[in-house]
Amino acid sequence: PDGELTQVNLSGVIVNPEAFRQLMDYLEENLNQNDALVLSGNAAEGITGDHFEELCALGNRKGARLVVDTSEGYMLRTLKYHPWLVQPDIHEMSVLLSGKYKGAEDAATMCGKELRQRGASNVLIRDGLEGTVLVSEEGLYYADPLEGQLGHTVGAGDALLAGFLVRYHDTGSIRKAFEYAVACFSAATFSEGLGTKEEAEALLQQVYVGYKEEKR
Repeated sequence: PDGELTQVNLSGVIVNPEAFRQLMDYLEENLNQNDALVLSGNAAEGITGDHFEELCALGNRKGARLVVDTSEGYMLRTLKYHPWLVQPDIHEMSVLLSGKYKGAEDAATMCGKELRQRGASNVLIRDGLEGTVLVSEEGLYYADPLEGQLGHTVGAGDALLAGFLVRYHDTGSIRKAFEYAVACFSAATFSEGLGTKEEAEALLQQVYVGYKEEKR
């Protein structure tokens, strides 16, 4: 009510070598071609960059789509495995990329292009109040923020990524996936909770997506 937001983050579980090996064995047995292998969130204690690379290598061998939304140091290590989709934090990523995009008007686009050059197929970026950008295999998609009463942003990035994956799975369309991702993000930020499917569907008609074909 007073407009103040407090975030409480717990450290999470500690992953020991046996637990990680059980995960790898499960994926070895159950991961199929064209499944999405999503590496999301901060790395748990006990998980290193080597573990991320081992997961990516397994995903590639199985023919799965690699999706990475994690701390930028780990994300950069996954690029040589050519993830299908990455969702970086624009501010941290611009620093990791030698700071050369910091303060640039189109920093999100330039950051996305460099990540594609380094190996990612599609780069989904939320650029604060400026909107959302997708630097993709097809070209550049962009969407301005929707108008609404801001509730909070907790879980909004997760909603953006989840919306993209669900709609791509249903339609096979990058553009439709991006439109729905923006609607899901907006539903999450306008809600007291995490937002609902019904709220996202209602906002979908307000989403305008621009497109610019990029030179290959």
